[in-house]
Amino acid sequence: MEEKNYPLLPEWAIKVFQKENHKSIISDISDVSTDNANSESMINRKDIIVINFDTVKENHNKKLKSNDAFIVMKEKDKKYGDIVWIEFKNGKLLDENGNLNEDMGNELKEKIYDSINIFLSYILESTDKGIFYIKENPLKYLKDHSIYYLVYNENKNTAKTKMRDHWKKLAGKQNEGLCGFDKKIKNKFRGYLCRDAFAYTPNEFEKILNEYLKNNKK
Repeated sequence: MEEKNYPLLPEWAIKVFQKENHKSIISDISDVSTDNANSESMINRKDIIVINFDTVKENHNKKLKSNDAFIVMKEKDKKYGDIVWIEFKNGKLLDENGNLNEDMGNELKEKIYDSINIFLSYILESTDKGIFYIKENPLKYLKDHSIYYLVYNENKNTAKTKMRDHWKKLAGKQNEGLCGFDKKIKNKFRGYLCRDAFAYTPNEFEKILNEYLKNNKK
């Protein structure tokens, strides 16, 4: 595999996670973002290639949970790239009060922890000298150079309580994002196991990918 064919996947990432005789870990983002229950892709793009981290998990330990996708985004002027975790959720995530429900929050946290454990296992056992800068302190690298994105269906997760609408209007806000995400996910992991965490709609996240690909053509 040539790195130039996968602008979001450096050669080291494929070498580290793809073990001989294991199922291929390379997928397009349409595949990894598909809600199998509804046969619906959240981002219908065959040209964006990612590591299917669910497959990495299956190859490693089927009992664990994992984020859906793994990519690396390296700006031209940066020495090191950012590890990017992506989790797609197409269903309803909010409770009756319009906040991220407890069970979903716990599931997302478990997926983050297990994904990082899998990542560490592969990194620490790798003999690839090209990742020395990650291997010397992988947890610090994640803290400084990783980002988590939850991509969610806005139509199924819009809080419509009168009180929330009232305060939103007073604050002049048009879109409050995914209620409860900051409290339960972002504030827990930012500066600890990732540099930052975001919850975006598919359109918002696709714009980020498009902008990156446009500005970082090789």
